Amino acid sequence: MAYPTRGRDPFLDAGTQAFLERRGVEALGLCVSAVGVAFALALASYAPEDSAWISAGGPEIQNWLGQIGAIVAAPLIKIMGLGSWSIALTFLAWGLRLIAHTGADRLIMRLIYAPIFWALCSLYAATLTPISSWSHSFSMGGLFGDTVLFMILQLLPGSVTLGANIVALVLGTLVVILGGYVTGLIFGEIKTFFRVTSLLFSRLILGLVFILARGWSGLRSRQSAAPLNEVIRLWIPCRRVKRSVLHL
Repeated sequence: MAYPTRGRDPFLDAGTQAFLERRGVEALGLCVSAVGVAFALALASYAPEDSAWISAGGPEIQNWLGQIGAIVAAPLIKIMGLGSWSIALTFLAWGLRLIAHTGADRLIMRLIYAPIFWALCSLYAATLTPISSWSHSFSMGGLFGDTVLFMILQLLPGSVTLGANIVALVLGTLVVILGGYVTGLIFGEIKTFFRVTSLLFSRLILGLVFILARGWSGLRSRQSAAPLNEVIRLWIPCRRVKRSVLHL
């Protein structure tokens, strides 16, 4: 004989579970954003003189994150050059998305292509002319960018300069497209971005036109008031002279 059994009530109701899940996603987003900020600080304060290995008698570490920052930044700059900034960008973008609960469902599928995006950024940086403060023997794309770019240029026929310009154009386009894909952008977000940008730009133009119009009208009013002020200035002494003559 079967006896009816009463099911066990859940420990947390649906509302509490949803609340905890959202707070957990936000906490994960804060952690991911913190990693991105740490990468950015380490790369921004990178100094070639910093030792990438722990040493007691070495020079003072200039990296803002200390020895850990120097250990992280030195190999990234040597291998990827300025392309290593794409790592910090990826972490920051997805950290903000997790905090804002925007596109978190696209996280896994988009991050699969992140290493390709990082490699393309390194290759594109290798096509750029090094700035005056760049003190390394390799280009701004790091050793990886130099090696792969040299192999690509060897395969292209014709002039090396023309081939380098074509490769730079293609790589720049791929970096923009794949960068948007890896950071979770969709067509609706791009459309909203351009709409907001155009709105802000139009408001800025209208504000500048209003300020210029007010300034021009103020200048015209001062110019029109100048002859009247001159007449008043000349008329007051004449009236005083006329009164003095009448008194005599």
